[in-house]
Amino acid sequence: MENFGINGKYIQTLSNAIARKNGFGFASQISFKSILKPIIGETTNYGYRKNSTGEYVPKAYINNFGWKNCYYQNSECEVILPLRYKAISLR
Repeated sequence: MENFGINGKYIQTLSNAIARKNGFGFASQISFKSILKPIIGETTNYGYRKNSTGEYVPKAYINNFGWKNCYYQNSECEVILPLRYKAISLR
């Protein structure tokens, strides 16, 4: 993630608000493109996944087979902001 200086906190707060509005906890990545409105880019839901295939596994699977082949995936959310926000952040 880029360092936006003093107004970077504003950009991060704005991005987190957009992510929360769309059902995600926070913005893990921020991008800028020539668009009119902020949008959500690539996302990954949280949960337990298999190391071998990366597929989601329910809690019951872990209770039966243990943690040998599993890991916890935090949610990830990319927020794409219009270029005019980048100009604001660099002032």
